[in-house]
Amino acid sequence: MSGQPVKRIRKPEKERRFLVGIYLMGWERVDVYVDYDLTGGWIGMEPQEQTHGLIYIGFNSDNFTWETAVDIFLHETAEYLHVRLRTRFQRSEAAANSHGGYFFFFDHEQFSELCARQGQIVAAALPDLSRRYKEYLKEKG
Repeated sequence: MSGQPVKRIRKPEKERRFLVGIYLMGWERVDVYVDYDLTGGWIGMEPQEQTHGLIYIGFNSDNFTWETAVDIFLHETAEYLHVRLRTRFQRSEAAANSHGGYFFFFDHEQFSELCARQGQIVAAALPDLSRRYKEYLKEKG
């Protein structure tokens, strides 16, 4: 559109989102990120936006510890796998899509599959996540 001013987006002075790595979880690749501005975690599976699944681990909370980072990582990988295995459900009458409205239903075979896939990504990603956590502590001061 000619004559219209171009809106410029200001880049942050310092990048606050970092790719930890791309890992196999079962037979699919998943991008794992840490985000210094996110509290908790987040998963994404929208194929129109990216080629891999996404897992974000938020490093933004009071008294953030290594145990907190691992807790969030385990939570988000398990939830991602529950979606993939079709064992996560939401009440259909929910008007608000609160994450608290999910429930999980699975048998022991599905649980074993989830554990096998989760073990694969955890074993591969934890050393890289640990390095990123140590860098975070250095930057935090």
